[in-house]
Amino acid sequence: LALAFRYLTADFLLGVGAPIYTKNDAGDEVFLLIDTAYLHSGLDMLLGSRYSFASLYVLGGFDYCTIRSSKKSTAKLKAKDTYLLIEPRFSVGNVKVYFTGYNIPQDKLGTFVFIDDTIGANIRIFNDGLSTEKRNFTLGLNGSVGLEGKYLDDIAELKYEELKDDLNIKISPFAEIDANKGTLKIALQVNAAKIKNEKPNAIKLNIGYKKEL
Repeated sequence: LALAFRYLTADFLLGVGAPIYTKNDAGDEVFLLIDTAYLHSGLDMLLGSRYSFASLYVLGGFDYCTIRSSKKSTAKLKAKDTYLLIEPRFSVGNVKVYFTGYNIPQDKLGTFVFIDDTIGANIRIFNDGLSTEKRNFTLGLNGSVGLEGKYLDDIAELKYEELKDDLNIKISPFAEIDANKGTLKIALQVNAAKIKNEKPNAIKLNIGYKKEL
């Protein structure tokens, strides 16, 4: 289901998958047996617009919500299979400020630019209206606090030693530059927690170029 209005844009998905069996112990009267179903869902919504002073972006959904047949039908959904990102956005001219809170499954992290941890919070400040005579560019700064391998249902039982080991505090200046009908992206990431604990990969430099043919 997709919706597009002046101050609301949304895509919603709900699906179900199920393994099908034809052999069972119920006899010849049963020709099709489904004892487990897996639900999946997704929501991508922007309340407001990119030109509004304030807007709200929400990304959410889940994978593999298991429903099993029994006397009492049960549905079980785990935080590690649930993704939720809530992002209030503020815009003053070309200056944008985004605040983000998130819970993201491990296998979904590769789809995000500044999110490397499974749970945490970000703030991103950038100006996307800068230009010279030949090209447009964006300059910004992203700051994040997150935990590796933890989810919403782990927070209540989190111990100090786990917090110290899994905590990441990152500062990332970044730039996007129009170049040869494409976009050059540069980001420097400094992980203050890893520098303090003398862990590897405390500083990373990412450079990418994308051009649509």
